[in-house]
Amino acid sequence: MIKVTIMKIQKISFYGLILLLSFYLVGCSTTGSIEKADEAFDMYQFNMAADMYRKVYRKVKDKNKKYEIKKKLALSYEMMSQYKRAESYYKQAIKFKNSEPEIIYNLADMMKRQEKYEDALVEFKKYVREMPGDPEGQIAIETCEKALKWKEEQTRYVVEDFRRLNSRDNDFAPMFYRKGAIVITSDRDDATGRNLYNWTGEKHTDIFVASMTPGRKNRRLLKPVRIDEDEIVNTKFNEGVAGFDRRMRTMYYTQCNDGKGKGHNCRIFVVRKRGKVWGEPEPLPFCTDSFAKYGHPTLSPNGKKLYFASNMEGTLGKHDIWMSSFVRRGRTWSDPVNLGPVINTKGNELYPYAYTNKRLYFASDKHPGIGGLDIFYSEKDENGKWSKPVNLKMPINSGGDDFAIVIEKGGTVAKGYKGMFSSNRPGSRGDDIYSFYMTPLIYTLSGTVFNLRTKETIEGATVNLRINDTTNLSVQTDKSGYYHYDLEPENEYAVSAFKKYYFDSETKFASTVGLEFSEDFVRDLYLDPFITDEIELEGIFYDLDKYDLRPESMVILDSLYQILIKHPYIVIELASHTDCRATQEYNLELSNNRAQSVVDYLIYKGIPMDRLSPKGYGETQLVNNCDCENGQGNGINCSEDEHQQNRRTTFKILSTDYEYGAEQIKEQEEKMPEWMKRRYGNKATKTE
Repeated sequence: MIKVTIMKIQKISFYGLILLLSFYLVGCSTTGSIEKADEAFDMYQFNMAADMYRKVYRKVKDKNKKYEIKKKLALSYEMMSQYKRAESYYKQAIKFKNSEPEIIYNLADMMKRQEKYEDALVEFKKYVREMPGDPEGQIAIETCEKALKWKEEQTRYVVEDFRRLNSRDNDFAPMFYRKGAIVITSDRDDATGRNLYNWTGEKHTDIFVASMTPGRKNRRLLKPVRIDEDEIVNTKFNEGVAGFDRRMRTMYYTQCNDGKGKGHNCRIFVVRKRGKVWGEPEPLPFCTDSFAKYGHPTLSPNGKKLYFASNMEGTLGKHDIWMSSFVRRGRTWSDPVNLGPVINTKGNELYPYAYTNKRLYFASDKHPGIGGLDIFYSEKDENGKWSKPVNLKMPINSGGDDFAIVIEKGGTVAKGYKGMFSSNRPGSRGDDIYSFYMTPLIYTLSGTVFNLRTKETIEGATVNLRINDTTNLSVQTDKSGYYHYDLEPENEYAVSAFKKYYFDSETKFASTVGLEFSEDFVRDLYLDPFITDEIELEGIFYDLDKYDLRPESMVILDSLYQILIKHPYIVIELASHTDCRATQEYNLELSNNRAQSVVDYLIYKGIPMDRLSPKGYGETQLVNNCDCENGQGNGINCSEDEHQQNRRTTFKILSTDYEYGAEQIKEQEEKMPEWMKRRYGNKATKTE
């Protein structure tokens, strides 16, 4: 079975390096036999193996051998991340009668890595029909469907090719350095040494730095150069994926083959800046297994934790994320701890990046993703437990391998984040560096204030914004009746309008809580102009034959009180009406008492008594035909609900020229009778 689940760790390979990487292209003839091609393939020398397989294929007559060659050609190009060529050879391999179902899976996987998700779905479904017992097939179908969905989703990310850092060769693993400089890993022509890396047929990787031009204006990045000229850090073999301490004077990086070609693994080295030059690199103390791979170091911002990738003993999958703690007393690093099954899977977890002390980014090829390696993040809680990894989706992730993300400090959910990452997505030239930024979250609340009756716009209306029921802001509408507010994330808002000679508008709401994208809220408001029409106060209730206010009625009157406070220039009539039952004389007296009880309550709240005129109308202004006397209407046969329509309390505006006097209110309070204090003292709260 050749279904590929191993993902090489981009150029600084953890896979081929368990073998002696002192084998160079000069070590084998490219015109050899199938046996020599197989030997190169088994030694992870895929570039050489592919060249040899192509040449020997023409001479082979046996169809079984031809099939094996096509398979290994496809796999060689896949391992070199040349997915288009791999797809072509898998298609050729499928045509053989003895083709295995795994070839269908691999073909679909190559299509997926080129973001041909519809085509990949067709092939994955074929594979599931051939191999219904393999759960990987169904998972692959789900990831393709998810990729198609994510491709259409709105996103705040904007991704761009970082051309200044990229070359025709492989450039990856960017890291922020001193004074605006950026450190990268690359196998470009300027890399140290002449020998080629047999996995890719390209040079070994070195650490490069792109410095920023001096000054404050028109600054730009210079062309990347090797981070050292004396070959202390960079050797003839693979170095890269650098991380730094807070002072940018200590660098942690991956080095393979111990720099002399005698080692069998990759280790993490630390080197310190001595003035303008680097000191002597030293491997970290826990890199003790000669055949285990250690790499991709990143320091937490506080310098207390070092995260890295390894397949050392105790690894749950192929490569896991591990953590070592700095031991201050011994000024060394502790034995590593595996981050556990929430982070690590049966596959590869690579390229950790500690953005904060509690947020970790990393790449994985086994968590649900849309390509080869996808970028995820997880957060650590107060108990040290990691949250379920979150996929960054498109366009950060793609059908190819996306990895080695770094993010500028100071970003927030609202402002957005910006940074860099690496990818061999469609359109790249091997591994390339991409920059990205998130569009900031912008929330606005705006609208127009209208006259409810004429629908004309209202200039100079006050629009009040209440934030989380604690803070109030206000603006005035312009000549067109328009208002505007800028909102903040994770807040609840209530907006309403008022103006002299108008009743307050209805309160409308907006919320930015949990919103992931910018939004413009539009809330038009309507003001009802003052008129002499009677307005019913719904919810004013009395016990039978009583005129004392019930507690629920006071709540309704509090809203009327607010209107009187906002509009201190109005004088109103407060009227009470009854149904037709009982005598007219009795109903008139009862309604007068009820109207007076409403006035008494508002006086107690602080409204001047000469702004309030009580009036009882008894049964003289019925709103329906429920008249009980003089043979008119059918009051005797009316239902209780119909009688209730007539038992109402109303108000209407009598004038709008009252002069509000504070001294008058104080005098009124001093003369307030004791019975009023006793009646409302424990039921009403006076507010000014």
